[in-house]
Amino acid sequence: MRLFPLILLTFFLFTNCKEDNSEKKTEQFSNEISEDESENPSSTNQHNSPHKKSSDSKTKPVKAISGMFQRVNEDSTPGSCNCDCLSIDFSNPQSLCIDKESGLEIQVNYKKMDNGKVAMYLVEGNGDTEVLKKIPWEKFDKNKPLAKIDFTDTNRFTLDWVGFMLNGEVAVDYAILGKKNLEGDFQKI
Repeated sequence: MRLFPLILLTFFLFTNCKEDNSEKKTEQFSNEISEDESENPSSTNQHNSPHKKSSDSKTKPVKAISGMFQRVNEDSTPGSCNCDCLSIDFSNPQSLCIDKESGLEIQVNYKKMDNGKVAMYLVEGNGDTEVLKKIPWEKFDKNKPLAKIDFTDTNRFTLDWVGFMLNGEVAVDYAILGKKNLEGDFQKI
C-alpha cells in the first residue's frame, strides 16, 4: 500500500522536472532571439514587423532568420556554395541556383506565414534544360509558394519543395527542378 504513494510522488517529480527543462530551452531560444532584435531594433519588414507579438511561440523575428544558409549533405563543403546555398532576405528578391549544369536560376521573395514558417515565392526564372521542354517561366503562378521553410532554430531549417504551380496545380513536368538542389536541411554559414 505504501508503494502506490511512492510511485505517484516519483511520477509528479519526473513530470515537473521535464517541464522545467522545456521551459529552460524555450527561455534560452527566446533570449537568443531577443539578442538578435536588440542588435538592430529599427529592422522592419513590409510584410511583418520583427517586433510584432504573436500567440504562436514558433514565430521568430525577421532579423533572426535572415542570412546565408547551406544545405547539409555529405557532398557539401562548409561555406563553399555550389548550387546548394540560399540567402534569406525579406526586403529584396534573392537569386537561387536550381540546376548548375543547365544554368537554371530563379529569383524568389520570402514571406513569413502566420504559423511561423517562411514561404518562398517565384519572382522570375532564367534558363532552359536540354532534357525538359521549354520552361514556361512566365506562366508559373507567382502567388503560390514554391517551397515552405520550417526553422528549428535561428541557424537551422528544413526546406520542403512544393514545386512550380501552373493553373492551380503543381507543374508535374517541372517538379524535379529545385527539389534536387534545394529540398532538405540547411544551416547558417
